Amino acid sequence: MFKRFWFFYTEPFRKYHTLCGRATRREYWVFGLSNVLLFLALKGLDRATGLYSEHGGIGLFSGMCALGLAVPSIAVQVRRLHDSNLSGAWFFISAVPMLGWLVNLVQMLRSGTPGPNRFADDPREQEIEAGGI
Repeated sequence: MFKRFWFFYTEPFRKYHTLCGRATRREYWVFGLSNVLLFLALKGLDRATGLYSEHGGIGLFSGMCALGLAVPSIAVQVRRLHDSNLSGAWFFISAVPMLGWLVNLVQMLRSGTPGPNRFADDPREQEIEAGGI
């Protein structure tokens, strides 16, 4: 089980440099939710060590984490949109106050298109071929 988790967590780091292809819901959510937990733990560490800025709402360790995860997070979100046969430009819907995050959440929860689409082959088929990881 840990091997599968680790695979899905590290996959966005291996593909951080590309906005091409597709990402499964599992890959997106394992990566995203794990990073939320990591960020919260580091925010607690910042508070405990006095490195947290109440004014800025972030500290040294949590800030470094946010910077390090920014590019892989954007890339996996764009690939997740591709899995639903949507352009990566849908990423910018997040900038719309109130409504943007809801539209984004719905897109991230949607099932991907079965089989190949205009962006790549179905990544779920590749998982099955690899033995379910």
